[in-house]
Amino acid sequence: MEVLKEFKEVLLKEKELLINFPAGRVEELRELLKRKEELLEEIKKLGKEELLPHRETLKEIDSLQQEVKALVVSNLSFIEEVFRELSGKGETYTPKGY
Repeated sequence: MEVLKEFKEVLLKEKELLINFPAGRVEELRELLKRKEELLEEIKKLGKEELLPHRETLKEIDSLQQEVKALVVSNLSFIEEVFRELSGKGETYTPKGY
């Protein structure tokens, strides 16, 4: 199914960008996330009968989504740590919002 194939390709590209983040490719990541959202909307419209024959692809997509999620969490933790170090206070946010 073409939409699943494209969604999988988008996840692979997102994973690659997150592994190399931040490499000045923020706009590319933003566009990729937009396309991912569009594809998810298309996939939501599909019925169970249409998806069942593509179980293996769906398993691969699920695995990729878990990897992408882990990379996002890792990148956020890294950014938090950088802010902590820069602030010298061990906090990333103050009651005033900075």
